[in-house]
Amino acid sequence: MEVSSMLRAIALSFHSKELYRDVARKWKGTGLLYLVLLLAICWAVQIIKVQFGITHFAGQEGTNLV
Repeated sequence: MEVSSMLRAIALSFHSKELYRDVARKWKGTGLLYLVLLLAICWAVQIIKVQFGITHFAGQEGTNLV
């Protein structure tokens, strides 16, 4: 499976039932890799949000605690 088709699949994953059927039938070994890639992207967004929250807390309320 090409990387470009995996990236295209991420964009289609929000609204395409046919994509999931195609992944289940044809992407034998790369289906798991696709899911791991999608999960890593979702986690990266959450990690960035948490990092900004910790930075804000350390700069604002953290100094009051110390």
